[in-house]
Amino acid sequence: MIDNSGSMAGASMRQARAALITALQRLEPEDRFNVIRFDNTMEQVFPTAVDATPQAVARALAFTRRLDADGGTVMLPALNAALRDPNPEDAERVRQVVFLTDGAIGNEAELFAAIERNLGRSRLFPVGIGSAPNTYFMNRAARLGRGTFTGIGQVSDVEERMDALFTALERPVMTNLDALFPEGALSEIWPAPLPDLYHGEPVTLTARLSGRDGVMIIEGEMADEAWRETLSLAEARPGRGIAALFARNRIRALEEARFQGARQVDIDAAILETALDFDLVSRLTSLVAVDVTPARPDGIPLASRDVPAMAPDGWDFGRVREAEAAPVQRADIAAGHLAYRSAPASGGQAADSNGLALPATATPRELLMGLGGLLMLFALIWLMTRREERLW
Repeated sequence: MIDNSGSMAGASMRQARAALITALQRLEPEDRFNVIRFDNTMEQVFPTAVDATPQAVARALAFTRRLDADGGTVMLPALNAALRDPNPEDAERVRQVVFLTDGAIGNEAELFAAIERNLGRSRLFPVGIGSAPNTYFMNRAARLGRGTFTGIGQVSDVEERMDALFTALERPVMTNLDALFPEGALSEIWPAPLPDLYHGEPVTLTARLSGRDGVMIIEGEMADEAWRETLSLAEARPGRGIAALFARNRIRALEEARFQGARQVDIDAAILETALDFDLVSRLTSLVAVDVTPARPDGIPLASRDVPAMAPDGWDFGRVREAEAAPVQRADIAAGHLAYRSAPASGGQAADSNGLALPATATPRELLMGLGGLLMLFALIWLMTRREERLW
């Protein structure tokens, strides 16, 4: 899947195209593939996945090179199309969905529910594109999709990051991992279910047990054969930070439980209890620092004013504003609150194209350079005068 909506215009679209081209060029003849692009519309190169013949790959490459960023962001139909599995009983292939996007959407809950509902045997691998991707959405989508998240911030990073991702995808080590404990010993385990094991991508699990008696069994499927390893719980060693890691994993799992039908009030109560028990910052808890040093004289009232935010590096904000007329599913961005260019204004302040005052943080460069030049000239004259005095 590749996002070609307006928010991807500029450097993000170049990165996404380069990443997809890298992926297509790595396909082997025994692979099957398809390409889906979306903005406020969607399009598939093929009606369903096809063999990676030279002709099919060439057609997909030509399609990719023509992609440009425009329109709104309607992700759900494309995501559902990518997760639709016409052969759910196929045990000979690993079904992997690589998802190239900046994640500029506002309906995360709906998308998470779709992943939970339609994942099946697929595995989801979001690739965050650009300087400001929606990492909240992509990290959680990767966990729900039993995959991993990859971030690409610069065009120069595309080859290295995509090479690492596809090296892992081409070498799935073990699937259907599970951890078994003595009866009655296990209280909780996170993440659940466990993700698949890929080359270079370790799987970490945390569990709360009633004791260290008995054994722990790790099992999975490797090359279509069952694999099992037995570990003695009595040999477990204490380690710092494990409790906090367990609690963070528990909070993540609780947050995601709302996409499985759990009541929000029950989720919030469990998150609050966990965060307080383990002294963690969460959606419901914070660490507060109080500075008693006065920062404003008594009697001076507080003032409030809007301050424009800067657009993320690499954004073509003109395309984003054009896309606002199209149906979108993303967080609204008010054009007047994103300063993507500035010009000098009266009073030494800068203003954006809408006339909003921007913070005047720059120095008067031309004046300072002129003063510096004069000082250097005076210093040179003084040195020459001293030299002549010594000669006399």
